[in-house]
Amino acid sequence: MAYGNKSSRMPAWPLMMAYGPLYWELSGECLVWGIAIFVLTSGVAFFRCDLLRDSDKSKGESYFSALSFTLLLANGLIAFLFSFGLVFLAIFPVVSGFWFFWEMFYLLGIPMVFHVFPVLTLVAWAWSVIGWRKLHYSSRALLLSGLLTVALTLSASSYFLFEFGIRAVTVDP
Repeated sequence: MAYGNKSSRMPAWPLMMAYGPLYWELSGECLVWGIAIFVLTSGVAFFRCDLLRDSDKSKGESYFSALSFTLLLANGLIAFLFSFGLVFLAIFPVVSGFWFFWEMFYLLGIPMVFHVFPVLTLVAWAWSVIGWRKLHYSSRALLLSGLLTVALTLSASSYFLFEFGIRAVTVDP
């Protein structure tokens, strides 16, 4: 092992990734997935009520659209969270008690972007392709899956930009 002692249960490779050790334990991962399921269920219930008025969609496609909108919103919020930290912690360092609350959402956002959202984006892609080919979903389903991929890429990019900004500011010459 490159890091830690030999009695450590955690392998060395997560310590090489910036987001690896944060939610390596099963309890942390379960917490993140539980919060994600709660948020997605709430979002689907909220957006599906609005999408039911669209009569040309099937029931499955309205569920898919609601899930996609919820994932897009969650990706956008997390990308905004990382970008907010980049601007106000790295570029213009603002000292405030607000950062305690920001850090809670930041620590929740990292495993969401790197563990939860990739799995859900793959599920959305599979659902949209199967729905488009077999269940006669509109091509909008494929467009929403593509947007989810772009949103996930932007969220991950904003995380890495934030980490790069923090490291550039905190490295001593």
